[in-house]
Amino acid sequence: MVIMEPVKTKNECVQAICRFPKIYSELNLSAIEIVRKSKYWEYRDSITMKDIEDEVKKDLTIVDLWLQFTDDKRWTPAWGLSHFDNDYTLFYMFRNGNTEIKVKYKDGFKACARLIRLEMEGIRIKS
Repeated sequence: MVIMEPVKTKNECVQAICRFPKIYSELNLSAIEIVRKSKYWEYRDSITMKDIEDEVKKDLTIVDLWLQFTDDKRWTPAWGLSHFDNDYTLFYMFRNGNTEIKVKYKDGFKACARLIRLEMEGIRIKS
């Protein structure tokens, strides 16, 4: 079971946003509540892509969490991540179901890190 501890540092914020899908699936919290509790908006400007990539590299199961989260999403528009052969594809699915924005990556941790940032920003905009 996941317990969302109070976030006190930028590093704890990065850990929380990287594990967002697990928190979302196991706790009865909305996406906006999770992002608020992670203090993403407070630490946002100081969190770099390298910070997120480093956290994902430490625990590559995070990539699997985000792949599964993408598969489980039932709303659009939405960012997502897919993995075929040796490529990871970051995509944006529009309301009409088209995925016109696609960026390929060789490294899953880089693709996942970008997805995490985009997902957090998307939630930020919606709140």
